[in-house]
Amino acid sequence: MTTLEAITERHSRTLPDGWEWKKLSDVLDSFESGSRPPGGAVGVTSGVPSISAEQMTDRGIFSFDTMRYVPRDYYHEMKRGHVAPGDILIVKDGATTGKTCFVDDDFPFKEAVVNEHVFICRPNRELVEPRFLFYWLWSPPGQHAIRSTFQGAAIGGINQRFVDAVEVPVAPPAEQKRIAAILNEQIAAVDKARAAAQDRLVSTKVLLDAYLRETFTTLAHAKTVSLGDIAARDITYGIVQSGNHCPDGIPTVRGGDIKGFRIDVKQLKRVDANISAHYTRTILQGDEVLLVIRGFPGNVALVGDDLVGCNVAREIAVIAVPSTWSRSYVQYAIASPTVQQHIMDKTKGAAQQGINLSDVAELRIPKVGIADQRQLVKRVSTAVQATELATTAAQEALDAAEALPAVLLRRAIAGEL
Repeated sequence: MTTLEAITERHSRTLPDGWEWKKLSDVLDSFESGSRPPGGAVGVTSGVPSISAEQMTDRGIFSFDTMRYVPRDYYHEMKRGHVAPGDILIVKDGATTGKTCFVDDDFPFKEAVVNEHVFICRPNRELVEPRFLFYWLWSPPGQHAIRSTFQGAAIGGINQRFVDAVEVPVAPPAEQKRIAAILNEQIAAVDKARAAAQDRLVSTKVLLDAYLRETFTTLAHAKTVSLGDIAARDITYGIVQSGNHCPDGIPTVRGGDIKGFRIDVKQLKRVDANISAHYTRTILQGDEVLLVIRGFPGNVALVGDDLVGCNVAREIAVIAVPSTWSRSYVQYAIASPTVQQHIMDKTKGAAQQGINLSDVAELRIPKVGIADQRQLVKRVSTAVQATELATTAAQEALDAAEALPAVLLRRAIAGEL
């Protein structure tokens, strides 16, 4: 049995010497949630910040890209839900139940509250170091303990009794401070590594975009032709309502399956053959370029031989390319910054953005001879392969950074730091 499995089972193993299990409620000074005025906080553009799950991240820190407020008069009337440094905030219901964040001394607001969907756990500093307690609740076993008290089905969550059900390991005060200090330093280093890996991912995309722009700029004086005029068959989209996953059904490409000129075939949804049969127009034949037109419009990839006979979902436009054109050329031309900008300009919608098929058919790419297309494809493919290698390395570094906090926390709880 691993350390993680052992400590998530109540008292299944003894803790390090001098440690003890305590109920979460026994190490808190206070435990409460907040509220919002009648009608909620939507439309309130100033006042006192109101913290919800929307501002809380899985990394234990806050993101204030989207702000919500309560009027100042309402804030002064609130008897509960005021945020203070050292508080631990936990989402109490919905899809992100248990998400946990820490209010440190760098929290940007002197005045803030939580809404009714967030609990404030205020540690008793005489019994527990706030950061130490946060790291436990944020750790995999802590999250497991919190979510094991989840109740309800449609919109379930945790209630106020969860603090009596969740147990936390409490180390001697000096050990708590030592562990918290080590974790503060190491998590900060992890955050830097994560940011560097994310920057590398962005940089590889920027470099490829620049190369595509430079390459297709050489064709700026060439005549252009619309995708509708090129297409060997009418450009259309796929299955509108695909139903539940059918293990023996037809593999179906969805928008999220296309990224970086590739189609992830490992987890394709399978659609009932009877449903797919109503969309024979998009049964893949191997001569197509697929363009995402809903959700993240602009992602593009070629259909490989392994996808012949499969289908696509409604967020995919199927562009059949005749043999007189290079499919790879058409793919790269669509991915070029100029055409991507046209796609963005034609994208509509708020909840789920998309581009209409008529606008897809009107997208124009440079018209050059097949020999020139193949030469361009050869050059771009080399750049794409280099980008893929760099992207893979950056993603592996990011994955390693994302996994490291859990390892550090498990070692801390096991007394191995």
